[in-house]
Amino acid sequence: MKFFEGKINKLIFLSSIFLGFISPVNSEDFQSKFVQKITIPKDSKQIYLPKAFLGVHETWSPTERLKTVSIGDTISGSDYGKKKNRSFVVGVIQCDYQKKDYFDRNGFQYSWAGKWSCLAARNKNDIKEFYNFRKDRSVDVFTTNPINSEDIVDLSITKNDMKLPIFVPLGQKDLKEPQTGYMHMSSGMEDGTFFFAKKGDPVNKFKTIKLERFSFFKSLEREVIDGFTPRFGACAYLTKGWACFISNTEEGITKTISQAYTNQLSKTHLADYMFCEDCKPEPHPSLNRICPGFYTSYITGEEFKDKSIPTYPEFFNKEGYCIYEKPWFVSPKN
Repeated sequence: MKFFEGKINKLIFLSSIFLGFISPVNSEDFQSKFVQKITIPKDSKQIYLPKAFLGVHETWSPTERLKTVSIGDTISGSDYGKKKNRSFVVGVIQCDYQKKDYFDRNGFQYSWAGKWSCLAARNKNDIKEFYNFRKDRSVDVFTTNPINSEDIVDLSITKNDMKLPIFVPLGQKDLKEPQTGYMHMSSGMEDGTFFFAKKGDPVNKFKTIKLERFSFFKSLEREVIDGFTPRFGACAYLTKGWACFISNTEEGITKTISQAYTNQLSKTHLADYMFCEDCKPEPHPSLNRICPGFYTSYITGEEFKDKSIPTYPEFFNKEGYCIYEKPWFVSPKN
């Protein structure tokens, strides 16, 4: 039992260090919060509200039902006849905590106790404009409700001074010249020892397994445990090497890591996942790090850029050198 308790404590410790310092919104601390990403439950309502035209306020739906909303996403909406379409790029997501259940006169529920209501807009000024009831709606927004606390990734700094994680690919140079700070998405894992947790099991229950190399590429993925096919790996470089969380879904990684920072720790695992210490993650074959947060493929020329960098879209100074020699949020320049 002490062995498993030790692994749990180590899991939480590793999470706080390398999984981007994810901080799920907690109702005890916040009533309204700006967040980075939300995962939308299947039964939650999704509404696209376009700006008013000639005083007419319409209620639309997203063109396609959304599973997640993140900063930088483009949300498109259309009227019920599919004759009119509008869209905007999400620059801000605000979530409000709901303390009680509320219903309108027709029995329609619009507030869920213990859940969150979230609104996405272009920027904070658009949110202010949306709530300005003295004039016609002048902006487009997207709303969804209810949202679970564990499905929200917080954008702010909490009282523990934790920061938002930033995910980037794992390139060849990251293995040769590793840097601490970023969370790297690998293309697979080499053989090693892993600790498997099954959704619904007590949080102190893990299974130790030894696995041979496995890949996250769709054409090469395989089941490594009955019912579990790893598809995502999130890794960070620590002082003693790489540490990784592996899941069959992106949501599984987010939910698992979020538990490291909530005051209401779940008594059971929220998803199937594995983690490892002193791991051997595999990089994306053609991607190479040009600057911290800037990657290119030498085959296709495709680029990946960390859009949160303060100098975005610029990564080079006038002399042609990288502005940041380390991930910007751990750089002495900041």
